[in-house]
Amino acid sequence: MKPQPDSVARRFIATTPGLSATRWLAFALASHPEVFVAHGHFQLDSVVAHNFDQEKEKGDIESLTVGNAAANFYQTHSLTEVFAAYRQLKPEAHAYGNIHSYTLETLMRGVASPEDLEAITVVNVLRHPVCYMDSHSSLVRSAERHPELYQHYLRNVFPSALAQFPELFLIDCSNYREFVAFAVSCLSVCEMAHDFIQTRFRHFRMESLTTDVHVLKQFCETLTGLDYSSQRLGSFIQQGPINQHRKRSASTDPWTIYSAWAQWQRDMAFMMIPQTVLDGFEREAYDVGMLRDAGFGREIKRNTTGAVPCLLDRLRSMDEHHQLLDPLTSTGGAEVGLPHVSYGEYKIIEFSGKVFGLSRRLGSLNIAGIPSEILRELEACGDCVIANSVEEVKKAILCAKRPNPIAAENGRTGGETDTEEHGQPQIVDEYRGFNIVQLRERIYGLRQSIGPVDLSLENEALSNTYSDQDVIVGTSREGIKARIDTVELSRAVEKLNQRLEDTSSRLGVMEHQAAESRKLALQPCSDAERAQADMAAIRVSAVDQPPGWFHDWSQEVAKIAEELHQQIQQLAEAMDRITARVDDLSYGPGDPSAH
Repeated sequence: MKPQPDSVARRFIATTPGLSATRWLAFALASHPEVFVAHGHFQLDSVVAHNFDQEKEKGDIESLTVGNAAANFYQTHSLTEVFAAYRQLKPEAHAYGNIHSYTLETLMRGVASPEDLEAITVVNVLRHPVCYMDSHSSLVRSAERHPELYQHYLRNVFPSALAQFPELFLIDCSNYREFVAFAVSCLSVCEMAHDFIQTRFRHFRMESLTTDVHVLKQFCETLTGLDYSSQRLGSFIQQGPINQHRKRSASTDPWTIYSAWAQWQRDMAFMMIPQTVLDGFEREAYDVGMLRDAGFGREIKRNTTGAVPCLLDRLRSMDEHHQLLDPLTSTGGAEVGLPHVSYGEYKIIEFSGKVFGLSRRLGSLNIAGIPSEILRELEACGDCVIANSVEEVKKAILCAKRPNPIAAENGRTGGETDTEEHGQPQIVDEYRGFNIVQLRERIYGLRQSIGPVDLSLENEALSNTYSDQDVIVGTSREGIKARIDTVELSRAVEKLNQRLEDTSSRLGVMEHQAAESRKLALQPCSDAERAQADMAAIRVSAVDQPPGWFHDWSQEVAKIAEELHQQIQQLAEAMDRITARVDDLSYGPGDPSAH
């Protein structure tokens, strides 16, 4: 076959943090003869040169042994060079691409500008964070049998988690290796915050891709621009994924998995996973309520009963000079404190049972050598914050009246309260996940999960930079709250629509399976095989295939939801008009931004 010219061949990238059936998806994409697909950091031809059935027999062995063979290639080559290498391997292909070779964050970091991706179709694959962590921690434990890979987790990833989240030293640690595996997994989810910042790319849910042939077909055709056989893709779904990092009997329900977690695991997940990540998953119709509620009203404190040692004591018991203790500082026999943590203009350290936030203006201070009266003076002028926990210190810093803003942390917008004479924004209220901020005569509703917002931008620039569901501008608090209500109601309906679509997709899978069973029953075979096929068809017809009324009901509910969505949009427009009218009556006619 003739090589395809560059102007004709389609290029695609499916990003993902991994553990989302990516090797299985790679073989599904490669089931079209005109597609070249590379997977992860395996050898470039590891999919097109291998057989799916043989891969199923190997399981996840190769993912731990040769899964990083091409890592250096992707790190040192541009996208142009990567796709040129693909073309050399299969010049006749109509579509070239990869899956799990990049995350959204590494992909965007590797391009000079977003325009470099205009000719490439990019989508992202997600998996429920609880299920992801469950599989990821199992993968890390499996790596214990491969010393080189496991040392990477111990020497590079785990110390990074401790540096970013020194509160980990205070969490119970009854099993060190289990602790390491779970902390590494939580860190991986935490880093998805970089992916959710990229809002221009479409997300696909792994759970739908692996169960719904229609969604899988849409995924493949979106990336490649080619037609795929529903029957062929359906066979992939029936056979299931290649890599099984957990026991086959393990539950796939997030709430069931979470309910089996120990308290230290729940504490760790709540502490390490930013709200921005949870917001991102919720936008894709994932239920992550268990991770939001996990630490409500809880404080992570050092265990003093001795029943279960915290990580700090565990490391000391293993080796008083353990390398992970190096960042901790001891002063004159005083209690060892947490390492310095950066938080805006402050550094945070634990010492003698208290947590201190020290302004960087103070330079390098030995907290043990500062008299208590000096600390009180520093606290009075805002250069020192003293509390019982890291979280309390951060909250106090966030509310401190200082001239410069503090960067957002874990999805909560940092804004300094200062006098209006200085033109500094004030957080005057909080409502349904929004900070209500006043800057001179303007009132802003800023979704907490989007992080800091530059309010020096004009309205047009704000609207071009942020979604109108995340940044709302007006001149009255009540008007902003009313518009927040309509935004949140609209989002709730969108989630309902997504769930209805998922239900409809599952029904489609059932209908497809029933049709396949009926076709099998009609094929010539022995009496025993025919009897077995008849029984399968009976079971599918009696159990799997939904009754007609259920299908009609699903369509009717979808219709109602669509009508409700339209009504809410009309309500939002009406509310905007009412709010504008109230603003006119309160402040006079004209654009509020001009006041």
